[in-house]
Amino acid sequence: MEQRNFRKGLFMAMGAGICWGTTGLFSTMLFQQGFDPLSVASARIFCATLAFLVLFLPARISRLVIPMRELVLLAIFSFIGVTLFNYFYLQAVQQVGISVAVVLLYTSPLFVVLLSSVILGEPITRLKLISIGLLLSGNILVVQAYQVALLRINSTGVLLGLGAGFTFGLLSVFGKTPLVKAAQLTKMFYMFLFGSFFFALFHPPWRLFSHDFSLVSVFALAGLVLVATFLAYTLYILALSHLEAGKASIAVALEPVAAIVFAFLVFGEVLHVDQYLGVFLVLCGILLISR
Repeated sequence: MEQRNFRKGLFMAMGAGICWGTTGLFSTMLFQQGFDPLSVASARIFCATLAFLVLFLPARISRLVIPMRELVLLAIFSFIGVTLFNYFYLQAVQQVGISVAVVLLYTSPLFVVLLSSVILGEPITRLKLISIGLLLSGNILVVQAYQVALLRINSTGVLLGLGAGFTFGLLSVFGKTPLVKAAQLTKMFYMFLFGSFFFALFHPPWRLFSHDFSLVSVFALAGLVLVATFLAYTLYILALSHLEAGKASIAVALEPVAAIVFAFLVFGEVLHVDQYLGVFLVLCGILLISR
């Protein structure tokens, strides 16, 4: 039974990574329609909160009642793991380019392994460290972050990218913390609710809806909210019920591979030999933690 739950959690985390991998696909569609990144990010979190209300909570409304202490903690977790993460990542993309930003973002498993060891008592094993090394190497190849033309490196951009990796990694630790005893999906709802509120303070989500919407825009926004956000976060937070935080963060690093595959299938982007090698390394890193 324990092995079955582990595999279930592993597939959930990988499924979350695949869903998150559609973010670039749906975001690109919106950007091509003239929408700006901050408006998209703000509306994404806000609409995902509404999706939780409509699709999940009506049958479980009683689960929303949790102690005030836990609400305060979830507000803090949300500000760090949702609002700051989205802000850091968007700013990193702007300053160092998306490829380098993705590689910096996926330093998150290293942060998770270290933090979960200190906070949650999870062991740091050789297999975990080897897996992280394979993931980082593979993702560098997948997004071709080594190309000189892509290395628009500056110290601020690097710090923002590492900040995105750190804050994204904290989401895994927050999801496992015993300080909040609420059900996993209740935690996720409140994190989206607070995250949407904090984001709205400096970039209100309704700015997105001042644009004219075409069928493509509606489809892309629906996909971004329901698949790349609602389903991705739901699968990941449920995966944390069955996996160590460190192993879940490694499995979800399938996202860049999924993103490049979607770009190949939908936009016809050509995959090169080094990218295929990167995909292989990422899959090897995930396979290692399944042992």
